Amino acid sequence: MLISKYGDPSHVRIFKCDPNGRCETHVIFGDKGMVFNLYLKDEGRSDTRIVTISASSNILKIYFIDFGLHAYFDIPGFSGDPNSDLIPWEGLKQYSQYNPQ
Repeated sequence: MLISKYGDPSHVRIFKCDPNGRCETHVIFGDKGMVFNLYLKDEGRSDTRIVTISASSNILKIYFIDFGLHAYFDIPGFSGDPNSDLIPWEGLKQYSQYNPQ
């Protein structure tokens, strides 16, 4: 993954999951104005989304945004609640997010 080149991102967001059991997941570099868009297997059950980000995770797209987390939520379609949607980056690992139905 490009983390070795750009350093650690600030946050992860499990953006949306589809009926095929895959989740669009954003790895956000707010201070660099970049978002890596990954499409990962949802390992969770019903009300909890779980994805694993590894060095071999494929990047589908890279979005370039203005600097700062506020710029991420200014993108049409990326709106949400920064307090509940964003998960602080803790390295390559499994991330989970509660998703009330």
